[in-house]
This record gives sequence, C-alpha cells and structure tokens, in this order.
Amino acid sequence: MVDPFVRWALLPAVLLSLFVLAACSSQPGDTQITVLAAASLKVPFTEIAETFEREHPGTTVRFNFAGSSDLVAQLQQGAPGDVLATADEATMRAAQTAGLTS
Repeated sequence: MVDPFVRWALLPAVLLSLFVLAACSSQPGDTQITVLAAASLKVPFTEIAETFEREHPGTTVRFNFAGSSDLVAQLQQGAPGDVLATADEATMRAAQTAGLTS
C-alpha cells in the first residue's frame, strides 16, 4: 500500500502533467494519455485518473504499470508514453540521462 502522504504529495504534479497533456491535444474532447507508472503507484494513480477523466470529459487515461526499470527499458525500445512515473529517483535520472524524458 502506498503511504497516504506520498499519494497526496504526488497528486498536484500528476494532475498538472495530465492537464497540460490534455490541453495540448490537437483533438479537443478526444484525448488519450498514456501513463507508464511504477506498479507500486497503481492504486493512487488509478484514483487520480478516474477523477481526472470525470473532470475532463473526452479524455482517457491509459496505464502501463510495471517495475520502474522495466518501464525505462520499454521506452528505450520505443514504447509510447506521455507520462513516466518511476518509484525512485535513480531510475528517473537514468531515464532523463538516456534522453527518454522531456
């Protein structure tokens, strides 16, 4: 179970990321966002996505939950993704160093 403090500490950053992605869509009202997230974040991110989809009709949030290093490997192999949320800073730094994030 994810610490409730961590869940709510992540909420603003995740919602902001999703909002920016939805706002940048070329097809208003028909947006799909793909989130690659650490398996340990499944419960809070699913809750966040449900709220976000209710507040932004026409937006669908798809998830790919896996281990953080597996997610980075998937990106290196060309997997699509709009948001990357790893469970640790070292893996996120590795993704940034590899040029997999913007």
